[in-house]
Amino acid sequence: MATGYGAGLRIAEVAGLRKIDIDSKRMRIRIQGKGQKERHSILSPLLLELLRDYYKQMLPKGQWLVPGRRAGTHVCTATIHRAFKRALKKAGIQKKASFHSLRHHADSRIMPTSLLVFSHSVVIPAFFFILALANAA
Repeated sequence: MATGYGAGLRIAEVAGLRKIDIDSKRMRIRIQGKGQKERHSILSPLLLELLRDYYKQMLPKGQWLVPGRRAGTHVCTATIHRAFKRALKKAGIQKKASFHSLRHHADSRIMPTSLLVFSHSVVIPAFFFILALANAA
């Protein structure tokens, strides 16, 4: 979830990230977007640190950053969606929010751990999304 928020990715783009898509030297993420279009997003130092911590803890096998349950597959979008909904509930957020709202506000951040994210009538602290990543695993 932090990757979706931090890099402005769609849920399917997060699910389809491969380990080789994270370029820590150039501080960017390679993304296979809609229609197989390739693009890049900025990799913030905070997100890089979170991804490194995730990698050390989870030691994902194969090419996918977040592998699926079956060997050789990536996590499905439904799994990410359920984790997002569980995180909203755990945080006590009752207003409507979707994973896609993370993408809409990725470019509006100044400080990812303190700026508020506005989604229509929903106000959610950005640090919640970083905490949700740790709690969803």
